Parts: sequence; structure tokens; C-alpha cells
Amino acid sequence: MKRFVLLTIAVMAGLALQAQMTAPTVNYGAYEKKVQKSDAEIQDPKKSENPKTWINRGSLFQEIYELNNIKFLQKGADEKQIQLIFFNPQKKETLQFPNGVVQEKLIYDGITLIFENGKLVDWDETKTVADKPLDKAFDAFAKAQELDKENKLSKTLKKYLEELKNQYLRDGSYMYDKGVRADEAGETEKAKEYYQNSYHDFAMMLKINETPAMGNVKDTAIMYYAGVAARKAGRPDNAIVYFEQAKALNYNEPLLYELLANSYAETGQEDKAIEVLKEGFQRFRDNNRIVIALINSYLKKGDSQAALDYLAIAKQQDPSNKTFYFAEGTLYDKLGKIEEAKAAYQKALEIDPSYYDAIFNFGVLYYTQAKKMLDDASFEKDPTEAAKKEEVALKELEKCVPYLEKALELQPNDRSILETLQPVYYKLKIMDKYEKVREQLKNM
Repeated sequence: MKRFVLLTIAVMAGLALQAQMTAPTVNYGAYEKKVQKSDAEIQDPKKSENPKTWINRGSLFQEIYELNNIKFLQKGADEKQIQLIFFNPQKKETLQFPNGVVQEKLIYDGITLIFENGKLVDWDETKTVADKPLDKAFDAFAKAQELDKENKLSKTLKKYLEELKNQYLRDGSYMYDKGVRADEAGETEKAKEYYQNSYHDFAMMLKINETPAMGNVKDTAIMYYAGVAARKAGRPDNAIVYFEQAKALNYNEPLLYELLANSYAETGQEDKAIEVLKEGFQRFRDNNRIVIALINSYLKKGDSQAALDYLAIAKQQDPSNKTFYFAEGTLYDKLGKIEEAKAAYQKALEIDPSYYDAIFNFGVLYYTQAKKMLDDASFEKDPTEAAKKEEVALKELEKCVPYLEKALELQPNDRSILETLQPVYYKLKIMDKYEKVREQLKNM
């Protein structure tokens, strides 16, 4: 029992000691001197020809990248767990934002950690020894590889390059996440900058893979992520390069084809975009997103029949999707196939009786048909025949009223509905409703 008590006291004392400890400061000056020494060595005629000089330089910059212990940081990490590594901060700040979010900043010598609700959301390195240390490390290892004519240091280089890949992966993922957060905050230009950094990191991983020490390995997942980050950075041309590489190696991701097609479309290559989507459809026939992308591509191109063909496939895959039937209705209407359009709109309303778009289009369809019939009646020279035609046309016009009124019920301030209903009420001599709509439009 005494041993247990003594052990408990020892543990508690340890925890109390840790609670009083602040994070040790990093000797940045010492690392700056190391960089200066390395700079001098690579200028030395003899030392600069030794591959080990460059390996040591690369290793130094890798170490500099990790100076602020960022390898231990991961978004969502618990504040208490982080403090077990970083100890107590030099300073704490609490920020209250108008949207109710409360941030706590733990400020250390070279880094500030940002928490929300006790979880790590971001960090900011406030002190560094060198810009782009990972790129400097890669350049150093590349030079070492160039000087290692007999490949005596291949195993050593591979070890360092593997670690460098992991560092680029962490940095690329972090930068991508910062881009997402900036996007969510509406900071578009800042987001693009973060995505550009992420794209660079993933591209550098692929560059490392191409080195002799790594054996020119192929990593389709990183090719894909490089493409994704390039697109987000506003560089569709670069995205195409990496997406095509991943596709050529059969990367198993349906979204690859959609993103590649979008990249081609963004560069004005619409036909190539459709070609890619067709290829994706052949490989992933059950993927609804690819089918929808094909439909939208053909709609954009104005090829209604091709869009209808893929809509038929989409409906088989997802028969309860009302938007497919609505799209089918608009296409049939455009092709002048009125009965088919009505059937499609009706099916959409069977799935969702309050589907505004289908209700409105259904009403406009009847309105348009009635207007054509009324125009035809007005050109009829025989008064008796003209009267008959007008009577039939007015009955057709009456059919649009329930749909347009339902649409107005769903969206009471939609001017386009009111402007459609006004002449309908007048023609059908429903004057009380006509006056009401006229007054409503007048007050808008």
C-alpha cells in the first residue's frame, strides 16, 4: 500500500511540474549559423564536389522545416494533448467573433496555435530560419544524387527523400485545408494562394518519385491530388496534365473524369470534355454524377437528343429524381414534342407535387400552346371558323391557370408569374383577379 501511495505522489508531482513548465525556446540563431556554414561549404571547390556535403545540407533544411514541432500538429487535435508536447504557452489570447465563434490562441516562441472549442483549427509560424526549406532540401538532395556517380549513397538518399515526401504531403494537406477555410470565409484570392502552395507540394512529391534513388515510382493518388489542387488554384491547364497522368494509370476514382472534363471545358475544349466523360461512363456505368455531367455538357452544347439519351440512363439509375424528369420536359418542349413534355412534367410532380420549376413550366407550356391557337384564330378569315378556333384556344388557356396560380402560391412575389397571369385573366375575363394582379405589379 505504501508503494502505491508513493507512486501516486510521484505521478502527481510530475504532473504539477509539467503544469509549471513553459515550452523551451528554439535557438534560431544557432540554425542560422548552420545555414551560413552550409552556404560556405557549397561554395568551397572541394567540399562542393562531395555528395555528403549536399546530403547534410538537405538534412539541415528538413530539420529547419520541423523546428516549430509542426510534425506533431493535426487539425482537430485536442488542446490538452497538444500541450503535452508544447507545454504551457508564453501567452494566451481569447478572441470573440460576431458570429459567436470563440478562438483561443496559444502563443509560443516561434508558433501560434489556434483553437476553437478546444480543438486545433490552425497554426501560424511566426519565426523561421529559411524560406521554402523543403524546396531547398530537395535541391540539395538532387545535387547529391548528381554527384553520386557510382550510386554509393542511393540507400541514404532514398531514406531522406522518403521523409521529404512525407513532409511535402503534410504541408500540401495543410495548405489545401487552409484554402478550404479561406474559401468558406469568402477570401477567394487568399484561398487560391493556399491551393497554389498545396499544388506545388503535391507536384514536388511526384518530382521526388522521378529521381533515380526512388526508382521513378508512380503514385496515382498524388497525381490526382495535384490535379485537384491545381484546379482550385485556378490552373486548369496544369490540372489536365496530372489528371491525364492518373487516368492513363487507371486511377480508380470516378470524380477524376468529371474534374478532368471540367478542366477541359474551362480551357474551351468542350468536345474533349465530352470525350472524357464518355470514357468515364464506360468505366463507371453506374456513376450518376458522370451521367449528369454528360447531360449538362450536351445541354450546353445544344444537343438535345444526346442529352435525352443520357437522361434515360439517369432515370434508370435514380428513378425518384424529379430534376431528371423536369430536364426531360424542358428538352421535349424545346424539340416541339409537347405531349412528351407534359408527361415528363407530370412525372416530376408525382414525385414532388410542390416542385415549383415543373409547376411553372407546365403552366407556361399550356399558355404557349393557347397563345399559338389564339394567333391562328385571329388569322382565320371565316368568322364562324374563327369563333370556333378561339373557343378551343380559350379552353386550352384555362388549363394554364391552376399551374400558374399554384406557382404564385409557392413564390408570391415572382414578377414573371404575375406578368404571365395578368393577360391570361384579362383574356378569360376573370376581372377581379386581373385587377388584383395589376395592383400587385404596380406596387412592386
